Amino acid sequence: MLDHASRCNHCGPLLHQALEDLAPEISPQEEARITALTSATPEVQRQLAATLCQQEDERDPRPARKTSRTSWLLAFLSLSRVAFATALAGVVGLGIMDYRLAEDLSSQKITADAQIARLQSQLTKRTPAPTETVFAADVTLDPGITRGLGQIKHITLTSGTEFVKVSLRLPDIPRQELRKQLFTADRRQIWSETSEPSNSERTNNVLLLLLPSYLLPPNDYQIVVSRESPNGLEPVSTYAFRVNR
Repeated sequence: MLDHASRCNHCGPLLHQALEDLAPEISPQEEARITALTSATPEVQRQLAATLCQQEDERDPRPARKTSRTSWLLAFLSLSRVAFATALAGVVGLGIMDYRLAEDLSSQKITADAQIARLQSQLTKRTPAPTETVFAADVTLDPGITRGLGQIKHITLTSGTEFVKVSLRLPDIPRQELRKQLFTADRRQIWSETSEPSNSERTNNVLLLLLPSYLLPPNDYQIVVSRESPNGLEPVSTYAFRVNR
């Protein structure tokens, strides 16, 4: 409610006025003004109490008890307490309006969420399922650096190929982490990966690599497999291939 009043040009001044009316102390000017009112004199209050009691007697067959209670209540109430009750009623009314507004907004949000979910469901039904990732044909490389055109392995990448699946044959795969590095013909590294061979790779003596095709424009490349040793990385095998488009 305070957050609403701080942003509402209508309710903000009302709340400010209510806070002033509910101040715990009355200024001397206000006290003088209240004292000067005709309704503040004991005589007028007694007359008002008598009038109310007379009206109550005409409606209730048991006037004695109600008359005493009403007179005591009117004597107890002062103008400041009446103002307090009025302001409190206004604040309660404002709270009810704010609650109804929040409830209405919540209902609208639920309806909007349902419509969004329905549209998303329809869109999913109309959108074709994505196709599987397109790989190049499996390429198997044997260790050894070859430079002859008839010996080097050629890989042709067609349009739409996203990855290249490369199988590296090894006579024996060490039981430790291996570093796989991809170099261009001028020995510039463009990709690397360090991992421990899986049980399947050890059983088949083949390391499997998945290279993004955007890393492989037409050129000659080398893959170097190394392992950690006391002297640093120790090459295990080297593979060469050529990419065509």
